[in-house]
Amino acid sequence: MRDYQSRQFNDGYGRGRENWRENVYERDYQHHDDRDYQYHDRRRNRFDDKRRQARHPDTYDSRDERYGRDRHRYDPREFTDRRPTRRESWVERSRGRSRSRSRSSSCDSEGHISSRIDRITDRFLVEKQLDKGTFGAVFRAYDRKHRDVVAIKVVRRVKRYVEDALIEVNILEKLCRMDKEGRFCVQMYKCFHYDHHFCIVTELLGKSLYLALKNQKHRPRPGVRPNTLRIISKQLCECMQFLREAGLIHADLKTENVLLQHPDMTLDDPNPRVKLIDFGAATWDEDDHGTIIQTRHYRAPEVVLGLPWTFPCDMWSIACIILEL
Repeated sequence: MRDYQSRQFNDGYGRGRENWRENVYERDYQHHDDRDYQYHDRRRNRFDDKRRQARHPDTYDSRDERYGRDRHRYDPREFTDRRPTRRESWVERSRGRSRSRSRSSSCDSEGHISSRIDRITDRFLVEKQLDKGTFGAVFRAYDRKHRDVVAIKVVRRVKRYVEDALIEVNILEKLCRMDKEGRFCVQMYKCFHYDHHFCIVTELLGKSLYLALKNQKHRPRPGVRPNTLRIISKQLCECMQFLREAGLIHADLKTENVLLQHPDMTLDDPNPRVKLIDFGAATWDEDDHGTIIQTRHYRAPEVVLGLPWTFPCDMWSIACIILEL
C-alpha cells in the first residue's frame, strides 16, 4: 500500500488531505463524468455519500432505498430485493439448498424437466413434484408475488406435446371467461416459457378420483358411499352440461382427470367438490374430429367402431367413471 503520510490528496471537492494512515482503506481515484463520483467508500465519508444520493437518486444500491419516501406509491410485491418471508425461507431450508444455487434446470433424454429444481423463475419456489406423465410434470410451487400456493404444469420438450399445451391454454382461457366462479374446470392464471419448457400456472387442486380410490383399498369395505357417489355424479353431469353449452368435447375424461377441489378434501367429506382438468385433447364441436380419442377403458362405442362422434362420447366416459366409483 502506498505511503500517504507525505502526500497531498485532493478528494474532488477542493479539500486537501494529508497525513493519511497506512491502515486506512485507500485507493487511487480518477476523474470521471458527473455520474461517476470519486468517493465510493462509505466508511470514510458518509456525508458526501448521502449528498451524492440526494443529487442522483439512480445511484442508490437497492430499489427499497431509492423509493424509501415514496414507497406507498408502489406495489410492495415488485421489490425483488426484499428479505424472504418465513414461508419462503422454510421452503428453501426444507429442500436443503442454498439461495445462491444455480437456477438453471436440466432436461433428460425424453424431454422431461428435472425433478430437482428448486424454483421456476424468481417468482415460483418449487415445493414438491405432484405428478409426472407422458405430457410432462406437475409441481406444487409457492407464488412469491401473490403469496399463494399454485400448481405448475411443465410440458415436455417435445413438439406435439407443446402444441397440445397451446391448444389447452386457448381452451382454458375461453372456459375461464365463461366459468367465472370456477365451478366446473380448473382455473388458469398464466403461461410462460422457462428453460425451453412451456409452463402453465393453475390453481392448486386436490387428489384425483383415481388416487382417492387407490387410498381406500386398504379399508375392509373400499369404495365410495352412496351419498358421496350421488353428489359427485350430479357434479359431473353439470360439468357435461357446461361443456355442451360451451360447444366443447373433452375427449379424455377419466378418473385421473377429475380432481377434488381442495388439497385437504377426501371422499369421506360430506359434500366433496370436483373439477375437470387436462383439456389438451379437447376439441370444439365445429372443428374436424379425429378417429382415435379417449383412453381405452373409457372409450365410447362409436369411437371404437370408427363412426362419427360428438358430445355423447363424453357421457359414456362419465358413466364409466361412475361405475368405477
